[in-house]
Amino acid sequence: MKFIKILRICVLFLFGILGVSIINDVGGVYKYLLILIFIPSILHILLLTNTFKKLENFLNYYCLSTFILVLILLAINNIQYFQKAILLFALPILLLLPSIRRSPKLFTKIFISTTSLWITIIYFRNIGNIAVLLSILSFILVYLALNWNKIKKVVNVSILKDLEPSGIFILGAIFCLLVSAICLIKNNEYLANKIAEYAYFLLVVGVLRALYEYVRDIKENEDDKHEIY
Repeated sequence: MKFIKILRICVLFLFGILGVSIINDVGGVYKYLLILIFIPSILHILLLTNTFKKLENFLNYYCLSTFILVLILLAINNIQYFQKAILLFALPILLLLPSIRRSPKLFTKIFISTTSLWITIIYFRNIGNIAVLLSILSFILVYLALNWNKIKKVVNVSILKDLEPSGIFILGAIFCLLVSAICLIKNNEYLANKIAEYAYFLLVVGVLRALYEYVRDIKENEDDKHEIY
């Protein structure tokens, strides 16, 4: 098992080094896209000690999710790039797949979060580097929402105790609307409209999540009444 772990770390580290060399020759938004793919691979060098067990799982699942999603996107958009990329991604994916058995639920949450990242970056790719920042925000908001019950216990802040996951998306939307207003002040109407559009998406997700929470609470209250009677 130790041999496989060291092999996985070495492969991902070399994969990351290769990515860094490619990043230097790429410009624009693509540079940041490659950073989102390759830099986490280099971070696996930290995993040689057991101190970073939780970080190891997070990076394993983030990298695996990213590799799989990038291959899917390439298969949809450009089959020639997909054929070249599969040679690059195949070995890291095969080495990371067994790690799913440790925590399938965590992998599912990170896969959903990573999917939101890449959906955002594809939809808003016309605004360049800002699209990368929005995609990272998507990842953070979705990941926080999916793990909110655990996070609340760790943070233990009274203001956050009553905040539901839907509130995270609504707060994110308010923040984006403020940024959009600043862009309008700076006379960048196109960027302001795009960020406002992203804020509206967050509001829709927040409202849908709030609806789910409302229905869930009704069912739980009904169950409690049945238990009383």
